Amino acid sequence: MAISKPLLHSFFERIKYPQSQHPKDKLQFLSELQKFFIANIPFETLALHYSVDKNVSLEVADIYDKIVVRNRGGYCHELNTLMGAVLRALGFHSFAVVCRFWNSRAEPPQYRPISHMANIVTIDGMKYLVDVGCGIQGPCRPLPLVASTPSPGLPSQELKLEYRNLSRHLDENQRVWVYYQRWGQGPWEEIYNFAETEFFPADFEILNYYTIKCSPFSRMVLVQKFLKDDETDGLYGTLVLLDDKLNQKTEAGEVLVATLNSEEDRVAAFSEYFSIQLTMEERNAITTPIHHVAK
Repeated sequence: MAISKPLLHSFFERIKYPQSQHPKDKLQFLSELQKFFIANIPFETLALHYSVDKNVSLEVADIYDKIVVRNRGGYCHELNTLMGAVLRALGFHSFAVVCRFWNSRAEPPQYRPISHMANIVTIDGMKYLVDVGCGIQGPCRPLPLVASTPSPGLPSQELKLEYRNLSRHLDENQRVWVYYQRWGQGPWEEIYNFAETEFFPADFEILNYYTIKCSPFSRMVLVQKFLKDDETDGLYGTLVLLDDKLNQKTEAGEVLVATLNSEEDRVAAFSEYFSIQLTMEERNAITTPIHHVAK
């Protein structure tokens, strides 16, 4: 499905980015587009918990209906598939890549299997990483594929890419892009890596099946979004609902906004903080109700 002009208009309304505000400069437009997307469309795993079939479609028409028409969010494959379709409809040169997360909490730390999706966008010969589907760990702006050049992220946050060999590579000549972020003067945290190899929709169908059945998302109720200041128009923090806790993180630190003591509390939080309205059928399909959450 191609995104038509009327569908683009509805998409811009969904992300609260009227076309009258669109700049002519392509990079500035791309940056603004990403900012409004991640501030208004949440990363969420609710389809894996609050649906009868626990299925996630990667058809653009289905994703558009879910996110734009029904005011929902999605996880990486859905969000970046929609973003890629929108970018191409707007005339950008964009293709999808897969990413491999670094699991620093494992003993010993290790790379996860490839699972994540992102987009590479080319403007005037320069390639940029554009990722609207990584939640609060993702970059909040397009990152040029230039090694060791930090870019500003959220307040007190920096982002960068490195182009290097991985410890697991058997071929020492292999190189991938590695995405990092850090807060303040803290250490750089490795998030994921990717190669500049285009992957096709059929490839992501396989990864989507793995995500539905085997990924950590199938075991956690997660909704998160970036916070935007309407006065300054800048991003200033993140809001995360994980199982029965709602937390907000800004430059001042992280605070507990609410503890959700019942399913009614959690469903109400979806609506109040993320503008997600579940149908009664979706609410009744929950597989991990709040009283089953490990305390």
